[in-house]
Amino acid sequence: MTKHAQEKLRTPPIINLKITKPHLDRVITKPSHKDVMKNGETRSVGFLSQDLSLCVIHKIETRGIIKVITFFPSQKGRYENPIL
Repeated sequence: MTKHAQEKLRTPPIINLKITKPHLDRVITKPSHKDVMKNGETRSVGFLSQDLSLCVIHKIETRGIIKVITFFPSQKGRYENPIL
């Protein structure tokens, strides 16, 4: 996990949404939607609440280690539906 992602876990908006490291791990391992972006990073999207999804941007490093770059809540449906 990057320093940015670790620090973000401790911010009041994230704490209020009850986003934790196990929650991020769950979205990465069992996403409702997953995209590989042009830069090689992966965006995994999972459940956060009835109105919100949780997006986790991560990449696979050597030996299969997953590094979380950043994460953010998003409006449900924003990243789940592919662009036509």
